[in-house]
Amino acid sequence: MQDSKVYALKKYYKALVVMHKSELDVFIEKPVAIGDHGNLIETMDSIVTKIADAEDKLRVLEDFYYE
Repeated sequence: MQDSKVYALKKYYKALVVMHKSELDVFIEKPVAIGDHGNLIETMDSIVTKIADAEDKLRVLEDFYYE
């Protein structure tokens, strides 16, 4: 049986990926809806970094706690 804390962390990281991806989708599909962003590319890069970070953490948990 999987530890509930590990289960919760996996769900948390998956939710972060979905949340940041939806944010990135807005930047890609409707950039005029964003408002004032000095550097759109840097902002989008920051969101991609957040997605990668959450996916990396999820991968670590799945490698060590694969149940």
